[in-house]
Amino acid sequence: MPAILDRLAQLPRERQARLVDAAVYGSVVMLAALAVVDPEEVEDGWGLELVVAVGVATWIAHFFAELVADQIRHAHLPDRGARIRDLSNGTPVILATLLPAVAIGLGRFDAVEADTAIWAAIGLALVQLFCVFLVVGSVSRDRRGTWLYALATTALGLVVVAIKIALGH
Repeated sequence: MPAILDRLAQLPRERQARLVDAAVYGSVVMLAALAVVDPEEVEDGWGLELVVAVGVATWIAHFFAELVADQIRHAHLPDRGARIRDLSNGTPVILATLLPAVAIGLGRFDAVEADTAIWAAIGLALVQLFCVFLVVGSVSRDRRGTWLYALATTALGLVVVAIKIALGH
């Protein structure tokens, strides 16, 4: 992890912000998707398909939003290099999908119980969200604010979990 943090710290602040933005967005959207997955959907494969589809759709939406924003920033359609950069800026969205999808996949293929797979996926998404703010803390000048953001964001994730419980899934 320190090598990743060193690499991130070497990037321009704007690029750091875009990558963190995508990581937060991907994690929160993944938590929302997991809130509606039930054990039967895990067992029949729909849960895994939903998680992967939400991750991919969010990545595409993030890329499109970056393209539109770049067009406004520069008053013209971005060049090929900018489009590739915009595409890679959304990589954390896909990464936020990966571990929860693996957990749901384990439930799909009966390596663990479906309920366990769902809660493991939610737990992983919450940990990922918290870790994003640990990364923010490593590049931030305001360490106090980082902990506040980390706790607030984790609380947001817990609200999603509470909604899941309230929905009876």
